[in-house]
Amino acid sequence: PECIAAGGQGMILVGKDLATGERVAIKVEKVAEDGAAESDLEREFEALRELQDDPMFPSVLHFGRQQLNSNPKPTDCRVMVMDLLGASISDLWFETTRGSRGFDAPTTIALAVRMLDLLERVHAGGYIHRDIKPANFVMSGDGGRGRGQLRLIDFGIAVPIEEEKAKAA
Repeated sequence: PECIAAGGQGMILVGKDLATGERVAIKVEKVAEDGAAESDLEREFEALRELQDDPMFPSVLHFGRQQLNSNPKPTDCRVMVMDLLGASISDLWFETTRGSRGFDAPTTIALAVRMLDLLERVHAGGYIHRDIKPANFVMSGDGGRGRGQLRLIDFGIAVPIEEEKAKAA
């Protein structure tokens, strides 16, 4: 399968929804051998479940555990299947400018307004995202090909606002 991204917590693969034939994103995270507390993927699933009624965030099609075939023994993983979205703002910036300059002023203003709207929606849904960066703002679109509306992704370190308020008290 095509790997979109890989990091310390796991990887994101492109898969195919067997029922619809649509391309989907599959986040995979190895389950800690010590049975550690809530994982980033579980936290992300909880946040996206709370935000599921808002079409500006990825839809989760499946969340669960899966044994993956690997050597020398199968690996116990958490998997989350979601809509496959498009290119990130950082990717589009590089494609547009080749790293030589920024977006033009009208594009920058339009993106800033849309980003602030997305953050307001997250807060209205009861969460603080805590990982705001250009790579986490992506375009919606045709199976990951990147046209459409701006979306916010990667809720792996998001926390409920009430949890943050309790810490501050």
